Order: sequence, then structure tokens, then C-alpha cells
Amino acid sequence: MAEPTGAAAIAVGTISTYDDVNSILLAGRADLIAMGRTYLYDPQWTLHAAAEQEYQGDGAQWIPQFRAGGARRFRSALCPWV
Repeated sequence: MAEPTGAAAIAVGTISTYDDVNSILLAGRADLIAMGRTYLYDPQWTLHAAAEQEYQGDGAQWIPQFRAGGARRFRSALCPWV
């Protein structure tokens, strides 16, 4: 739980879906989220989560090197984690 001390609270552990992230942040239970294993497994997790939620804002754009494969990979039935 985020304390009223002014220090940021970080949620850690078994957080792997964007639903987990959104619910923790919106409920005010933490100010930041740490997702180590999730990013080791999928370094582009943020972009995949943004695409799955159809978010098109700043910071949700594939870099040119990955742009062509990003959309294809997202639609692939072989990649259930995206």
C-alpha cells in the first residue's frame, strides 16, 4: 500500500498482465510496477500490452526495425502471451 510519506511505493512479484498493472495502479496500491521476469520473457511487453488494448498514444509505437514484424507477431496464434 502506498504510504502518505511522499516516497513512491513499488509493486513487485507475479505481475504479468496489463490487467494486473492497471488494477494495482488505478486502485492506488502502488505508484510504480516492477516486472522483471515478464520483460526477460518478452522485452516488448509494453508494446504488446498497448496493442492488445488498442492504445495508440505516445510511447506505443514500434521502432522502425520491429514495425513490420510487430503486427504480424501480435496476431499470431503461436504467441499467446501477446
